[in-house]
Amino acid sequence: MADTKADSASLADFHPDLSQLFAQPNKTSQEVVRAIFDLKQGEIRAYFALIEQPHSSTDQLADLLDQHRRYVARSLRGLHEVSLAKRERQTLENGGQGYVYHPAPVEEMKEYLDAQLTEWTSHLRAEIETLESEIGAESASDGDVNEESCSRNEDV
Repeated sequence: MADTKADSASLADFHPDLSQLFAQPNKTSQEVVRAIFDLKQGEIRAYFALIEQPHSSTDQLADLLDQHRRYVARSLRGLHEVSLAKRERQTLENGGQGYVYHPAPVEEMKEYLDAQLTEWTSHLRAEIETLESEIGAESASDGDVNEESCSRNEDV
């Protein structure tokens, strides 16, 4: 029961109505979500399964997703680590202790996505400015070397 979705699958393949997240979901939307949250496709599938069936145990979601329990547990831990799933310890139907999971509200996901995108954009702009400064400094020093070699050639 391994994840059989291809890497090129879109978020729409995991959940038919993504209008809650993006007005026009496309491959770029998927890549942004996966890059910012550092999510795997199984985690994305688990998040949308939680939206459909909140207050679920790992076993319940494994059945819903037709995935192995360990794979789903790993996906849920990943979602919990980035605060896209909340969990609470509870006595399960089989009498054991375990967690039940709830999805973070879509609004929280949107806010987090926006904040991470803003932070990433600021970081990228700073990197570009640094690169421009380094290129400018390197060009200036190359110009000094070229002027110096030109003046030596004129002396000859």
